[in-house]
Amino acid sequence: MRRRAGAPDDLVAGLAGRTEPALVFLTGPRGAGKSRWSERLAASAREAGLAVAGLISSAVIEAGVKTAIDLLDLATGTRRRLADRPAPGVPGTAGLGWRFLPDTLAWGNEVLEQTGPCDLLVLDELGPLELGGEGGLSSAFRTLQARHYSLAVVVVRPELLAEARERWPWVEEELEVDGRGEEERMTTILDIDFGRLYREHFAASGGREKPPEAWDARAAELSREAAGSPYVDEFVRRMDLSGCTTLLDAGCGPGAIALAVAGRLARVWGLDYSRGMLTALGENAAARGLGNVEGILRAWEDDWSDVPACDVVVASRSTLVRDMEDALSKLDAKANRRVYLTSLVGGRFVPAEILEALGREHTPLPDYIYVLNILYRMGRHPRLDYIQTGRRRPVAPDLDALVRQVAASVGELNDAEKERLSAWYQADPQRARLVDTPRRWAFISWETRMP
Repeated sequence: MRRRAGAPDDLVAGLAGRTEPALVFLTGPRGAGKSRWSERLAASAREAGLAVAGLISSAVIEAGVKTAIDLLDLATGTRRRLADRPAPGVPGTAGLGWRFLPDTLAWGNEVLEQTGPCDLLVLDELGPLELGGEGGLSSAFRTLQARHYSLAVVVVRPELLAEARERWPWVEEELEVDGRGEEERMTTILDIDFGRLYREHFAASGGREKPPEAWDARAAELSREAAGSPYVDEFVRRMDLSGCTTLLDAGCGPGAIALAVAGRLARVWGLDYSRGMLTALGENAAARGLGNVEGILRAWEDDWSDVPACDVVVASRSTLVRDMEDALSKLDAKANRRVYLTSLVGGRFVPAEILEALGREHTPLPDYIYVLNILYRMGRHPRLDYIQTGRRRPVAPDLDALVRQVAASVGELNDAEKERLSAWYQADPQRARLVDTPRRWAFISWETRMP
């Protein structure tokens, strides 16, 4: 049975009632938006708390032209260059006009072979290479046959549907993307759901929130760094505390911002999901003789109904969250007068020089521009400024530390990438220790008490 593909959310909603594995084909002409629909489906499933796995072929657009194809691992967010346009005289894939990269195909097949049980499996796409028996992502056949999923959605071109039906006669239905979806109806900025777009971008970039234990281990280190920080001075200098007596610091860490202004206020609360950070907050407050500071153990996704509303709410370098819209709503709801926050500019924590050495394409994390647009849709009028930090500590003191730090930001490195990173490091260890550039933070503020 074939029907028009509706909203991906509808397909995700139907997953709850499934008791047997099911297979669905997603089809449509070239340029209809099959990959985009698949990405939205995966993002919607993640938002629903479902386990998502599979691969998506994502177009690389430059100056309005599709110049390459990336392969995105939905389970980890890792993205690698899959194919590019062959230069004149360089043989490409017969009939396709693309030159596929063997290393990425091998990596994609390895990802599929290691895919475990999941709620949603997405494969974009199984095309002429796979169905014609010429290689490609051939491990997809075993992954589909294993049926360790509740629902598998496989992208198939219209001209290959007959062959796909013959191979998988148990397909449940076919969904058709015809290019007449909501993207085509979008005519103004008011048609853009920036909250959902942020969540999809966060998922596509492989964004993940560190467990509280990771921050517990860094509490002492960050306490030392915060003392006398030029960044803190710049943040505080931009704050207006006139008429204010209370402050909430969300994602407070060891209290760099909260403690810098606590002496000018009656009560200060620091909120964090790391017990280690809250312990450091209390110790630092005591060391400064501040008796008006209290910690609250809470995460961004928790219920904040009992968190006290304050005159001022701050969130300093703590808003790398899965759901920015929800986070901003919580900050806004708890601020009687003003909110101040900083958000990363550029979306990268790993220097471009290191990414280039790895040979990896990595989707940047969503940055401050989403914050501005979500606030605009909330009816707020945010002000924008920038804080530029100086050169930070060395990236890593040795090769092992460098490998760990890079993997923490971009995902696990394969053996070839570790070898390339090692060669880059060994060529100039001093460069590796110092490679870094000043980081820029967007300083965003707004009034919650509208005139």
